[in-house]
Amino acid sequence: MEWAHFYLGVGSFLNNDMPNAQKYLSHAIKQSPKRALSYYWLGKTYLGLNKIYDAATQFYTFIKYIHPDEETAKQGEAYFSIGKSMIYMLGGGYSEIDPSIEGNYGKLEKALKYFEMATVKDNSKADYFFNSAQVLSLLKRTDEAINAYKKTIALDNKNS
Repeated sequence: MEWAHFYLGVGSFLNNDMPNAQKYLSHAIKQSPKRALSYYWLGKTYLGLNKIYDAATQFYTFIKYIHPDEETAKQGEAYFSIGKSMIYMLGGGYSEIDPSIEGNYGKLEKALKYFEMATVKDNSKADYFFNSAQVLSLLKRTDEAINAYKKTIALDNKNS
């Protein structure tokens, strides 16, 4: 019976019923607070509800509880979502972010670490490398940015 709320939550998410997904997955977490996948799906639900900070919190908790050898693609997605959430909180898009504003440089470096962790967990996603390249460009790490853009193009061409 303990999995019923989890499956109802995932089913609700897959049917694009985010309010019920949130309700069922939150209940599943109350029943089994160390079940990593509940946090992953609740994070995806919060993204669907455009609750970026809440999504990042859930993905962070998912990473905390997941076994390091399990679900590496989901770990990559979680790291990526945390990085994207940090960028969103800095202004929404890369063109709106000014690294010279106090605190932004450090936050960009932290977002970059999450993007890099995503590429370690799943190096087949062009988006992960593209976002790394964008942050590297803002940090004026040009050679690294160029390499990340090249990897993005190679992966994009491979998946086309």
